[in-house]
Amino acid sequence: RTQPKILRELSAQKLFHILDAPTPEIKGVKVQVEDVLVYPYSATCVLEKVLASVAKPKGVILCPEGFYKNNARLAFNAGLTIAPIPIDLNTGKMHFDKMDELMEKYSQEGTLSCFLMTIPGNPLVVDYSVEELQRIGKAILKYKIPTIVDSIFFSAVPVEKSIQLGSIEVEFEGKTHLMYDHIITISGNSKSTRASGPSKYGCLCTGNKVWKEKLNHLMSNLLLQRETTHLARTT
Repeated sequence: RTQPKILRELSAQKLFHILDAPTPEIKGVKVQVEDVLVYPYSATCVLEKVLASVAKPKGVILCPEGFYKNNARLAFNAGLTIAPIPIDLNTGKMHFDKMDELMEKYSQEGTLSCFLMTIPGNPLVVDYSVEELQRIGKAILKYKIPTIVDSIFFSAVPVEKSIQLGSIEVEFEGKTHLMYDHIITISGNSKSTRASGPSKYGCLCTGNKVWKEKLNHLMSNLLLQRETTHLARTT
């Protein structure tokens, strides 16, 4: 099973360019083709596969957008449940104290499967500051939580106004960690190019080689072979 190189290249150049130097102060990461996986139909299909890769008995997904899109259905299909992180109604941002509290709780129980968030936030357009993203990053590293960022709405907000979690570095336990190496970022061509129907596809990128290889086995690539040409033209 092979991944179409042209779709992986287009994904890196046109969908995941948002991780590369979002501001002059943030170096970010230039996503390489080998860090990308693509899948037909939509980013939702990619999310479904990623959730399946972290599923565990009685597993819990922590998510500040618990009612976003089909998250509840996708969680159910993976045998997981969603524990929403309360948000501030004035800013739309999650309460960080509650985030810490819930991460601690479910980590102690051994049921914390993953942390899922959207950047930029949806349905509320929420832009976290670098300092806030670093706080999230430190919590992810502390509890060693598999983390998924849905970036599908990147084209709705200027890159410098919606910095991706994978672009930042976090100081933790005396080391500098590039969050790109610890998380998966998901995207697709439906929002950025208004692709629809059979012209849609989803993709992911990560610097975590072990997680990527696990997903490569889960994501059937056979359906992409006959669809590669028109998907590339659409993107």
